[in-house]
Amino acid sequence: MMTTATFAIFVLLGAIAGAALASYSGVVAGRGWRASTTGRSFCDGCGRSLRWWELLPVASYLALRGRCSRCASRIPPSLLATELAGSLVGGGVALLVIAVAGR
Repeated sequence: MMTTATFAIFVLLGAIAGAALASYSGVVAGRGWRASTTGRSFCDGCGRSLRWWELLPVASYLALRGRCSRCASRIPPSLLATELAGSLVGGGVALLVIAVAGR
């Protein structure tokens, strides 16, 4: 039997993995496959390479209030929506795995 803490951690990790995969898929959709696999992530407004903490799905968008920390250009809200949807899917998959494994 799984404890409540283990259950919560498993679902949280699923949600984080889902958000990260959705974030990457948003970059691929916006910039294309080839551009997304070469070099570091950058601001579309000023071209500056993003720091590691600016790459955290959902959290960095909220911390930066949807803007670049250097040039203050807007980050499209659709990227946040994509990351949130991925988080829900990832958490849902983790719940499904728990349900199937518990049988």
